[in-house]
Amino acid sequence: MLNTSYSTEETAVLSVDSATHCMTVSAPSWGTLGASTPILFGGDATAYGLTPNTVYYVASDPSNPTDAGCSPSADNTTYTFQISARWLQQLSDEPNPVPIQNTGHHGPIVDLLSPAGAGALTYGIVKPVTQLGSSQLAAGQLAVNTDGSVTIWLGPTPPPDAPLSNWIPTPSTAYYRTVYPWLYPETPVSTAFQLTLRLYYPTPGDDPPSILPCPACAPPLPESYIPPTVESAK
Repeated sequence: MLNTSYSTEETAVLSVDSATHCMTVSAPSWGTLGASTPILFGGDATAYGLTPNTVYYVASDPSNPTDAGCSPSADNTTYTFQISARWLQQLSDEPNPVPIQNTGHHGPIVDLLSPAGAGALTYGIVKPVTQLGSSQLAAGQLAVNTDGSVTIWLGPTPPPDAPLSNWIPTPSTAYYRTVYPWLYPETPVSTAFQLTLRLYYPTPGDDPPSILPCPACAPPLPESYIPPTVESAK
């Protein structure tokens, strides 16, 4: 959720209630909203007490807004909920715990503002950047080097000159310390990760580059696909 390069805020926020800190939004075109859904805001976000291009989480269940003191939506074309800047996942029981997917609860509820004369507010789901590859390349979303190669950066923060479109965030001690401060420094959350390269099995007749032999190449090659190099920098 640290890289919002592939996320957009295109759906309307219909109203904001500063008394209950609830908002009512148009239903997104991609599906449903639920507690823990990560979202970000555009438009006049600052006027409503929100920070643009910052990840927030749906804190209350939109299907039962009254549980959070919100008024229920009029129909299934809208959602009403509160938001939080933190979602605290449950942690595994081990010396260096890891967050468990699809678990946990929200942090403090964000105090929303609804000032007179504020501009339109929009929102969108945060698309997690956990993998990058052929889909983004075909869509022209990745920055390509002058020689036609593509460099992907993996780390808790990208280098200053790295395009965010080519950055895959990895677990960050600095981030985890803000979510689980009581664990540090005795039992920090693990930041280990595994780098995986996925190749699709080729079929006979594929043109190079391929992991199949290339007898037509000069000289003939056992394969014409060269795996990318992985460099580690401190």
